[in-house]
Amino acid sequence: MASTGSAQANELERGTAHVRRAIPTDAAGLARLRRLLYDYDASALTTVWDGEAEAAFTYHLACDADFVAFVVDLGQGQLASSAVGTLARRLPGPNPGGQYYGYIGSVATDPMWRQRGYGRAVVTAVMGWLSDQGRASVRLDASPSGSKLYEQLGFEQISAPVLQWQPQASEG
Repeated sequence: MASTGSAQANELERGTAHVRRAIPTDAAGLARLRRLLYDYDASALTTVWDGEAEAAFTYHLACDADFVAFVVDLGQGQLASSAVGTLARRLPGPNPGGQYYGYIGSVATDPMWRQRGYGRAVVTAVMGWLSDQGRASVRLDASPSGSKLYEQLGFEQISAPVLQWQPQASEG
């Protein structure tokens, strides 16, 4: 009996599954996979949110040169896994990397297709795209379940604290 890793490699080698750059018609599938990132929070699963995510994917894939998504396509539009890469502008400084840094996010694999190397395949594809854009620095936010993969791919935990601020909604 073949191991799960061997089965994944064979699926990719046989062409029954392949990694490719996403196109605007993949937006619904990408939104479905993104929803899986929030499956722990039922309140995040709203119809409005789904529609907004699909519209955002459609727009960015069609019009945003600083945005890319890669998918594992099982054929006939069935997407098993995805990862997104973006370029963010920054001011020049002493660190290498120029005026942009890369960011990887929305890494998701359908539960039915996990443990086959698909997450690794799409993240590696995004890393390649970001490298081709000349990025010397790429960041991502890792979930506990994804940390090991990212460390295997060469990501290191940085010591700088990551902080976030959200303005309060206006009252009145």
